[in-house]
Amino acid sequence: MAINKIIKNLGIFFILIGTIKLFSNINGVWMLLTVLSHPNSLSFEDYLLYGFIPLLFLFFLPLLIIIAGIEVFKKRKLGWQLAMAVCIITLIINVVGIINFAYAVYITSNIPMPSISNGSSVGIVSMWPTYVSALVNILLIFLLTRKSIKRPLWMSETLVP
Repeated sequence: MAINKIIKNLGIFFILIGTIKLFSNINGVWMLLTVLSHPNSLSFEDYLLYGFIPLLFLFFLPLLIIIAGIEVFKKRKLGWQLAMAVCIITLIINVVGIINFAYAVYITSNIPMPSISNGSSVGIVSMWPTYVSALVNILLIFLLTRKSIKRPLWMSETLVP
């Protein structure tokens, strides 16, 4: 497959992933905006913790993924930079989530299991989506740092102020 096709497919992949993330987060963004519409009930720290930071990850990060995909599809230097930034940010988020989960499992491993009454439900948390997401981000970073992919994106055009 020609490098141009690989780069265009990579751009389409970023656009699809960003769109899926954006549409899957719409409900969370809507609930977040309803909470933030009452700023008097929150302190500044709570406003940042429960408002701005989740809005960054639920709305702006998928938008950056879509923009990175469009720019990679057009073979621009900005696309490569945004794609690398987004992949590194999401990889860091995934690694922190994996470490937090491993720590929680370690802390609760010696706690005796309480008996479960009839009619109750038990939730099971699985970390495999986080592992898969981290693996995909590692593969994307590896792919984006290949000279055959990086060179056409860096040499295609310079940004004009």
